[in-house]
This record gives sequence, structure tokens and C-alpha cells, in this order.
Amino acid sequence: VAVQDAMILQNDVDDRFRSNILEGSGMAVKCSKTQQSSLEEIARAFLTSLCTGANANEIDKIYRLLEPEMYYCNDIVWAQGEESKSLKLIVDGSLLSLLEDEDGARESCYPGSIVGELGLLNGTRRLTTLKVISDKAVLYSLSQERWELLACEDPKVARFIDVIAIRYLSHRIQHVSNHNLFGKRSLPV
Repeated sequence: VAVQDAMILQNDVDDRFRSNILEGSGMAVKCSKTQQSSLEEIARAFLTSLCTGANANEIDKIYRLLEPEMYYCNDIVWAQGEESKSLKLIVDGSLLSLLEDEDGARESCYPGSIVGELGLLNGTRRLTTLKVISDKAVLYSLSQERWELLACEDPKVARFIDVIAIRYLSHRIQHVSNHNLFGKRSLPV
């Protein structure tokens, strides 16, 4: 939600995950050291934006817990109803969160956003299906095991993830209210 700053909460749900860092980059994801270095820099920049008030050491601590993952067009990252075992930072590519019900609501997810945070923090099953819609997507994953280790060893740093989840939830509540007032719908990614 707060990819750029707290004012992002005022923007439309499809705009909440966009970031100027990757906008229009058309970056092809390869396994070269140069690309990995670029992706690392981008991931760290996104974490810095998301973790308001974190210093370089705190960002580094979170970054070192993340595992990069590559997905391709039409890959399912997770299916609605699956057990939540991680959260994902979208570094490159676009995803679609699909609510598998009669309305078929959907929401785009862009680089700079974190998805799956709610399930990781409170143990709920996946509330939507998450599908890759770009040619490739690079996600950095924080596993449940690493999250629990961070929460025990450094609660202050773990709190940054809690705060991101709180901001996202407040944004979703705002959009649920908008749906009731204006017919807009927000999905629980």
C-alpha cells in the first residue's frame, strides 16, 4: 500500500502497487550476476519504501531472509484455500489476484507490493488465487519459518512487516467501504 508514501492510501486499488522504480523498465529476468545484482538493488529499494523508518541494517536483515523465486506467464503462485506459508515481495512482473466466487472479482498486483502478508501473520488460508500475468515475474519470498525466527530474534524488525500488513488492511477496509458506497470492490490478496 505504502510503496511511495502514506498518501498512497488515497489512490485507487489498482494504483496502490505501482512504483516509479520499475515503471516501464521492461526488464528481462535472467540468471546473470548483473541481473541478480539489479534485482537485489530493486528489492532493497522496495523494502526501504515499504518499511518506513527502517535503517539500512534493518532493511538488510529483512532482505537476507528473502528467497528469490521466478515464475512465468499463467503460473499459479498459490490457489485460493491453500495453506499460507509465505509472503511475497513482487520485484518484477505483474500478477492477478482472483477471488474464485460467483462474482469473479480480480485485482492487479504490481512491483513494489507485498502479497500474502495476512495469511503469513495470522495463519489464515489463502483468500484468493494468485496468478502471473506478465511474461516473467520475480518474487522474493519470506517463509513462515524465517518469519517466526525474525519475530523471536528481532521483534523490532519484524514489526515493520506487521505495520505493512496493517496499512494494507486499512486500505482494503477503505475499499470495502467504497464498494458499499460506490460499487467498488477490493480483494484480500
